[in-house]
Parts: sequence; structure tokens; C-alpha cells
Amino acid sequence: MADADTTIEFVDETLEGRSIVFWQKQSMGARRDLSSQEAQFIPFSAQTRMSGVDIGGRPIRKGAPDALSLFVSSQGGVEPAET
Repeated sequence: MADADTTIEFVDETLEGRSIVFWQKQSMGARRDLSSQEAQFIPFSAQTRMSGVDIGGRPIRKGAPDALSLFVSSQGGVEPAET
């Protein structure tokens, strides 16, 4: 999970995003080299209320819970009952 979080946070210019990358680098030595992967970064916006990255066709997102639920549904996914 930390790997996915770090990938998203590398393009998150918010204070929260920068602090997560800093913490992960300090505590876990997290380094992310995306040069060999096809990655499309999705910046945070007030309209979508989420940000993320698509790597090799795999979407990874973070954001407001209701926005993430809508995103999962729009991708044909089903939200687990426990969430």
C-alpha cells in the first residue's frame, strides 16, 4: 500500500502529499522510478475531489470517500460492503 501511496503523492503538490512522500522516504527509504513504466498522473481537482495515477492500465486513486465510490462504480467495480 505504501508503494501505491508514494506513487500518487509524488505528483501531489499539497502539503499533505509532500509530507507523505517525505515521511515515506525517511522511514521506509521509498523511492519511485517510473521511467520504465507508462504512467499517467491525475492531479487533484476540486471537481473530482481525488487524484491518482494510471500505471499500465491500473488506476490508483485517493480522495474523498464518496468520490472514490463513484469512481469505482464508473469503472464497473463494486464497492465492498465493509467500506
